[in-house]
Amino acid sequence: MKKKVAILALSLFLPSMAFAATDTYRTGSMIFHFAAGTSMPGFIHFFGDAEGLDSDYWLWGEDDHATKLNWGGNFSLGFERFTSSTLSLGGELGYDFNYCVNDDLFTAVPLQFKLTWYPVQGTVDLPVSLGIGTVYERFGEDKSMLNLSLSLDVGMNFYIWEHWGVGIHSGLWLIPEFNYNSGDQENDGVLGLVPITLSVSYRNL
Repeated sequence: MKKKVAILALSLFLPSMAFAATDTYRTGSMIFHFAAGTSMPGFIHFFGDAEGLDSDYWLWGEDDHATKLNWGGNFSLGFERFTSSTLSLGGELGYDFNYCVNDDLFTAVPLQFKLTWYPVQGTVDLPVSLGIGTVYERFGEDKSMLNLSLSLDVGMNFYIWEHWGVGIHSGLWLIPEFNYNSGDQENDGVLGLVPITLSVSYRNL
């Protein structure tokens, strides 16, 4: 039994070691990418005690404890430059939209600074990114604001050719809402969106 477990572990471990055996990137390497896909409402958490509101709402739809948001669209355009063989710094401009159950439109346009780690790289890249920046958000026709934005992204990119690749990504966008108006501050909270996107990347090694 132990021998079978050891063989199974090696069969899973060795391919990833083969991908990561040599560093593809070096200091100064660059990657440009475009991603497009869908956006799943994850949760809304309210910090205050607004009358008639619970603290947490989950997922999509019209249920009492749902976010009242529907699935939407998500797009991003980014650039990164490697500071070592496994770490890169860059920036990303995104766009997300979700319709509410009452047909109001929520949109978010984040501009973020991103740090990305490449534990596996080569023909297949497995990047893990953390982002922080600002986001312009608009709800309906009469409410808009500028706030903080945070993100986590995990992806898998497959390079069909040396420089061009396609990938799939998912993660979490956190969009806090801090109202400037003191009368609205009881509605302060944070929205969590889960983007699921396909990407096209170009890398300059």
